[in-house]
Amino acid sequence: MEQSILFVLAACGVASAVIYGVKQLLDQLPDVIVSWRRAVAAWRTRDDDAPGSAPTRGSDAD
Repeated sequence: MEQSILFVLAACGVASAVIYGVKQLLDQLPDVIVSWRRAVAAWRTRDDDAPGSAPTRGSDAD
């Protein structure tokens, strides 16, 4: 009987820790998405006509 009570308490503790970790991860997700979109936008709008820059694949420069 005591072992089953300890097992239930341990399982609840593990579940609580997992839920807390997932919550923390999901709280950071919006900031990661915003940063990713900013990085992609910066990559797409970079200045390809800068001196010394090589033409990129798919550009019209031959």
